[in-house]
Amino acid sequence: MGFEACHLPDMSAVLRALAGAENWIEKWWQQLEAAQKHPEGSFKVANALASYDPDPTQFLGMRLPVTFDTCEVIEERWANWLRQDPVVAIETQADNLCRLKALDIDCGEKDQFNLLYGAAGSCGG
Repeated sequence: MGFEACHLPDMSAVLRALAGAENWIEKWWQQLEAAQKHPEGSFKVANALASYDPDPTQFLGMRLPVTFDTCEVIEERWANWLRQDPVVAIETQADNLCRLKALDIDCGEKDQFNLLYGAAGSCGG
């Protein structure tokens, strides 16, 4: 949650990793599958490729919400990602959440995905 803090900071590292596969997601994925040991940082790339904006014309539907050359946010794609962000979705799903008897959001103080900021922002801290 809090995709600006969770996903966007990783995009430049994701692009650097994909550059090693000529910016070709399918080639990077095949190299990952063939590797005896997953390269450092590969989890960040795989996490970013688990797209919140799938494109059925792309390899496994994977595409990023940023440009490969400048890492600029592609607004239309990013908007699709944000629709899946719990911090954003709470605005449209608040009525349903209020019906819950309990809700616990726990990510700790040193979460590697910066979820602590999204949790604090969405739930009042």
